[in-house]
Amino acid sequence: EVHIKKATFTEDALARLGTDDPVTFLTFDFFEHETQATPVVAGRAPEYDSGAAYVVTVNDIFLRYLLDGRMVLELHQATGADFRTWAACGVRLNGVLLDEDTGAGNLVPGTAQLISLDDGRPFGTVHYWVRFQMPMEQAFKLYRERLAAAGRGPAAMAEAAR
Repeated sequence: EVHIKKATFTEDALARLGTDDPVTFLTFDFFEHETQATPVVAGRAPEYDSGAAYVVTVNDIFLRYLLDGRMVLELHQATGADFRTWAACGVRLNGVLLDEDTGAGNLVPGTAQLISLDDGRPFGTVHYWVRFQMPMEQAFKLYRERLAAAGRGPAAMAEAAR
């Protein structure tokens, strides 16, 4: 399950959006599933409070996505029946895989910085969480052990992130 809680915008972003009360929504792409969208919400710090539940097969392809992949989020401004895409970010989900305390039902919260598509400057922050409904501790544990044996355990991942 992926849940998009809210977003906040920089002052520069609000100036670009052309209003103190922008009407926005986010789209997000998780793994091999169709693009999902939040509701359209107005405000400087919109509370989207929206998400999607996914059925996944826990195999090496999915676990590799959690380790190395990114969930893409895009911010759009609604203008009547049209919209403009202003910013995007790639959310790394490897914390879910590498955290030994992650279990069924546990929320893994996070934030991601939205980056302007026009000039690469910070545009705002998205607050989200991810949760697995089914116990996947054993699959995560075995995959972490294989990563560690290959020199890609949590210590190696932390070093590579620097």
